Amino acid sequence: MNIKLYGSVFTLSALGFTYWQRTYVPRWFYAISLTVGALAGVSYGVIRTGWHLVENLDALGKDYEISRMMK
Repeated sequence: MNIKLYGSVFTLSALGFTYWQRTYVPRWFYAISLTVGALAGVSYGVIRTGWHLVENLDALGKDYEISRMMK
């Protein structure tokens, strides 16, 4: 869910910025902003999801060695 949400938000933000600057930016730049926005959003979603999972595993206690190894 996070990956889809952040991917959509970052992509729409990048495309919105490109549309806002449409008088200064060539039309082929839409493909670049789409790619960069999607990759940035997916990367951010993966990082946030990983952080959440590590924090949940760490909250289980010291008995779970995998949480300390991941952290």
